Amino acid sequence: MQASSFGNYIAELGLTNSFVQQSPFAYLWAWMEKTALDQLKTQPSDSAFYEAKIKTAQFYFKKILPRAQMHVEVINGGLDVLMRHKEEEFIF
Repeated sequence: MQASSFGNYIAELGLTNSFVQQSPFAYLWAWMEKTALDQLKTQPSDSAFYEAKIKTAQFYFKKILPRAQMHVEVINGGLDVLMRHKEEEFIF
């Protein structure tokens, strides 16, 4: 493996790792939001807690999870832009 492609490999692993890390969190937040919605119907005395859970889940899905999709797009974008450089062009 060439030195310049090794750095790309490491960067892609980091991006993939970020995406993979978000998958279980997405499942858990969806599960917690559904549970909170169900509990609001049966335990209205704890409504503040469950409403906060729902708002936090919505924040996660609107603000945090979309970052994972961005990482996938970066990975799928390929390396052609970086690989156009010659090795000696990296010394600046």
